[in-house]
Parts: sequence; C-alpha cells; structure tokens
Amino acid sequence: MPPSAVTIGRAFDSLEALLAEPEIGLILNLANPHSHFAVNKAALEAGKHVYSETPLAMGYAQAEALADLAESKGLSLSGAPASILGEAGTTVRDAVAAGQVGRVRLVYAELEDGVQALAARPDVDIVDIATPNSDHMDSALACIEAGKAILIEKPIALSAREPDHAPRRQCPHARHPGADPSPPPASAGSRRLTGDGPSHRRPRSARIRVAAR
Repeated sequence: MPPSAVTIGRAFDSLEALLAEPEIGLILNLANPHSHFAVNKAALEAGKHVYSETPLAMGYAQAEALADLAESKGLSLSGAPASILGEAGTTVRDAVAAGQVGRVRLVYAELEDGVQALAARPDVDIVDIATPNSDHMDSALACIEAGKAILIEKPIALSAREPDHAPRRQCPHARHPGADPSPPPASAGSRRLTGDGPSHRRPRSARIRVAAR
C-alpha cells in the first residue's frame, strides 16, 4: 500500500466496520448499482450523510424510502446527477437564462436504454459507443458478441499497465487513435445509434436539442 494511502486514508474489512467508525460522517457510495439501495440504507441507519453515484436505487419506491429515512434522521441524501449538472446541461441552461438563444420554442430530448437494447435489435448494424471510459470494454464486447460493428471513443479500454505493454484484442470494426477514419462497413439501411454504459447497469444516453427564435 502506498505511504500516502496509509497517511491519508484508512482501510476497513467490511461495510459494517466502516459505518461503525464515529469519525466518519459522510459516505460516498460507489458500489455496484444493484447494491446502492442496501448500502445507502445501511449508511443512513448508521447516522451517516450519503452521497451516492447514480442510480440512488434501482426503483422509485426504494429511492423514496431512502429519502424518507434521511428526512426522519435529519441527514443529507444526494445522488450524483448523470448529466443535468454536467457542462453541456449547465451551458444550455445558462444560455437560455441569459437570453442568448432567444425565446425557446421547442425542446427535443432522446433517451436510449443502453447497449444491450441496441445490440439485440436486428435493424442495427453499427453501434457508436460513447460510454464513460471505464465502461468501454464492457460495452464493446456486448456489441461484438451480438455481431455488431462498433464505432468507439478513445480509449478502447483502460489498463493499469503501460499502454505499450498492455495486451490488445484486435477487432476489425473498432476505431482507435491512428486508425483509418472511415467508418466500418455496414449493410444498406443500417442505423447509427449511441449506447451509454455496460449492459448489466441498464445504462442510458441522452441527447437534447433546443430550438429558439
């Protein structure tokens, strides 16, 4: 373990041991999404404030139960926004609020329900993967296993080793820095769609267009 980790942080053998530590007042929950509800609930019951990555829970009823529990104990509960507080969303919000784009007449939003949904569709030949970097490998493999061609943002995958020594899996349809910029072959009538995240997390991507006069 690096000396800085010993100095700055502490390791716990279990969630229960961490929650029993009286000096810890806030829990940052980065567990598997399916564990978010249980971890968030346990932290609140232990009297800890909670900041959870998305999703807060796997269903509305669970999220509502967490909110009620936090309120009853006078604790703060917050879920990391997927995109609404990101740079794109805040830029659009500020531009509209400042009147830079005129009066908004139409807002168009589109939501895709994940790579697994796209990979299963027979009318989709190419999937454009724009997932968080850490999810690229899972998303790409899901599409390749379904027989789809892929366009992928860099990096193709993340490795703890140096790039020159990292093992490589060659895919004839994968795009990467230095590769031929032309798109992979596709049959007539193919559609280019965007997924967002690995299949087991029910990932989603969103695109928003604002029309104004």
